[in-house]
Amino acid sequence: KQVEEKVSSFEGYIESSDFSVNPGTKSRNYALIVRIPVDKLDTFVDETGWKGTITSKSENIEDVTLDYVDKTAYKESLQTEYDRVTELLEKAKDLDQILALESKLSQLRYELNSYESQLRIYDNQIDYSTVHIYISEVEYESETSYTVGSRINSGFRSSLYAIRDFFVNL
Repeated sequence: KQVEEKVSSFEGYIESSDFSVNPGTKSRNYALIVRIPVDKLDTFVDETGWKGTITSKSENIEDVTLDYVDKTAYKESLQTEYDRVTELLEKAKDLDQILALESKLSQLRYELNSYESQLRIYDNQIDYSTVHIYISEVEYESETSYTVGSRINSGFRSSLYAIRDFFVNL
């Protein structure tokens, strides 16, 4: 709930989520894919990370510049062709010409819409970062540092938990 509220407060949105309970251990797992505005990503990660222990973090960047420029140029070319065919349609007198030009316009409209849709997807990818969040409930909190003292403390605590679990299960 806190992570969902944090996503909203950063003007992001949840793209997908999955909640599950492991039947054997009764532990709960929650996986989210969220989209956060690019300029707020670092702050979001910093402020959300303290809610638990971050066990892994990776960043990937995909450069879509060349593909974006190509699709924009092709869309502009299609738009120019669409405008020319529209002008020809206005001047057409013959029914066969009108039908052929309308068919061509329909095809061009379809292609233009397809390229506009692809460019909107790129715009969304550029404006928002995708963050994958996996939240796993743990039965016992464990130390994240591995000093000798912390290992002894962790071993002693797990022994006590094991004794407690034995009597609970008994």
